[in-house]
Amino acid sequence: MPNRSDGFPGLPGDLSQLLARAQKAQEDVARARASLAAMTAEGRAGAGMVTAVCDGTGELVRVRFEPGLLAREEASVVEDLVVAAVRDARRKAAELERTTMAGVMGGLTGGLPMPPGLADLLGRS
Repeated sequence: MPNRSDGFPGLPGDLSQLLARAQKAQEDVARARASLAAMTAEGRAGAGMVTAVCDGTGELVRVRFEPGLLAREEASVVEDLVVAAVRDARRKAAELERTTMAGVMGGLTGGLPMPPGLADLLGRS
């Protein structure tokens, strides 16, 4: 029997509830993605001589160098340090994303294990 009191009139109650939960999960994912964009993850290399900062989605937003580093090191050393710092920052950003999205996805699956690929399907635009 149709449940007309929800957001999907004409659908059976169970299906309508499922669609409403899926719609809420989609909204939760969008909010989580927006909050990730506001978070930062900092990666370091060369004992802090190079620092890279990524947002929570892994987008590189800033690179800082220890004062004098560029004057005293060869370009190839600095290049290697930049790569290492960016990798470190992106790894930390990926962990932020995993942690943030796990909370959203856990609500969607009711605490059951996440089916393979579901997080990517819902979490990526």
